[in-house]
Amino acid sequence: MQLEIVNEKQNPLLERKEVVVKLQAEEATPSRKHVLELLSKQFGNSPALIFIDKIAHPFGRKTALVRARLYDSEKAAKQELSYVQERGSGKKKPGEAKEEKKPKAAEKKEEKAAEKKEEKGEEIAGEKKEENPAV
Repeated sequence: MQLEIVNEKQNPLLERKEVVVKLQAEEATPSRKHVLELLSKQFGNSPALIFIDKIAHPFGRKTALVRARLYDSEKAAKQELSYVQERGSGKKKPGEAKEEKKPKAAEKKEEKAAEKKEEKGEEIAGEKKEENPAV
């Protein structure tokens, strides 16, 4: 994949560089990890100091536009929003933990449904027994 710098702006107040890069992508939209590695090699920054804002890959095109922010120091990088920091770090999201809890709730619902069916089956069997002696 080839990188072409479209726009590069130095922001001395926030101690960062804001870049827009055009990326030649032959296949699907490149992953954030892959783009992070490419930006790290291109600009010589540590991957921990690079935050990808957006990867835009229009339908049918072989190019993707990437907006990223490259910080000069870890202290400056801490001002980035927490969800943006987590997005590139590879940590588990809170939503993934909830998915693990859902099957347990589903199992409980299934158990309750099975118990109700058993109770209904006993009630139906009891009614049939009562009908037979009366006949």
